[in-house]
Amino acid sequence: MSHTTHRTPDRPLWMALPPTAPHATAEPGDLIQHPDGPRDDLHFDLPHTEWLHAHSAAAETLTTASWPSETGRLTDLTNWRLLQVQPVGTWYQAARQQWPYWHKARTYTVTGEAPAWEALGPNGEDVLALYELITELTPQDAERLAARWHARGQRAWHTAALRRVRAIFEGRRAASEAAKRSAIAVVWGMTEGLPEQTRIATTSLVEALTETLVVRDLLEPEHYATLISPWNRALDAPLPNSSLTAASA
Repeated sequence: MSHTTHRTPDRPLWMALPPTAPHATAEPGDLIQHPDGPRDDLHFDLPHTEWLHAHSAAAETLTTASWPSETGRLTDLTNWRLLQVQPVGTWYQAARQQWPYWHKARTYTVTGEAPAWEALGPNGEDVLALYELITELTPQDAERLAARWHARGQRAWHTAALRRVRAIFEGRRAASEAAKRSAIAVVWGMTEGLPEQTRIATTSLVEALTETLVVRDLLEPEHYATLISPWNRALDAPLPNSSLTAASA
């Protein structure tokens, strides 16, 4: 744990806000303050709800922004705002290994803004494009995907999957979780009525594929190719080896 009231964090902080948030219209120079106002007794162990949260990795902001994975379309994220902020007064960094990007304060100053898709990481546009492809899947597609999931090469797959998991922990955990949960909700609804084994296999493939797109830039080309191969072999719309949005432009 560390905190200060004098220096600023070592890296820019980011905060993702839905359009319904009280400060969703904030502009550079504006303050974002906790709705209950200032406190004189700030200390690290105050409850989670006593703080406003920001992250030193944009792709971790959806952790505390409560992304509605079960009810919202991932493309709804484009209506959100991703604000760069600086804490005012006392702030804390959770110097725990599992949350290295998390900061908390009662007040922030808005210092800038980035496209909302960057809350999904530098590959966010591709993740949204993949989500759109997932929404267009049919039950017949699901059956083909399930077959390819069961037929994937185990040794190469597990090596590549381990690299993917490691990459997710490099500041992409929240983006990965939000993206895959939104995709899973689509697939689970689309496959209703199919055998449970097919539904589980299709969901597993789409979950892994979504995570792969989130961290594509952190993977070696051969690992990325391995992880997208079940989708590419199953469908007539294969994913490219580079940017999905650039390939479709």
